[in-house]
Amino acid sequence: MESLNAEYKDTKLRFFALHPASVKTRLGEPSEVTTPELLEQSPAMRQFLTHFYPMLRDAVELPAYTAVFLAHPDGRADLLKGRYIDSNHDLGEIIKRIDVVRRERMYSLKGDLFPTEQDRKMRERYRKADVSTDETSNAK
Repeated sequence: MESLNAEYKDTKLRFFALHPASVKTRLGEPSEVTTPELLEQSPAMRQFLTHFYPMLRDAVELPAYTAVFLAHPDGRADLLKGRYIDSNHDLGEIIKRIDVVRRERMYSLKGDLFPTEQDRKMRERYRKADVSTDETSNAK
């Protein structure tokens, strides 16, 4: 997400990775994700799936409201562009603490890989985009 955000920083596009919360749907039911034969062969999987489904308690509206907040045309979520957003977190509070989020690289998805030349270029673009965003928000 950070790379896409940096690559398209001069456009109106916004990129986020979104965790949609824990909504109880049919796809959380053991019968939908496996077969009785596999559950019989794997007691650990049966136990996990049996305990997992009841833990899904979030309302379906939660990820919908999060998506609307992120996509709102007034740009209220622009400070979060390129970040991993969890629908269960208070985005207003995160925005209030954006300096800490940036400094600590919070709400980022990170993969440690050996960088290629393309990776280095994208990281440099991201750094420049992040610095210019910091300067813009500090000027306000």
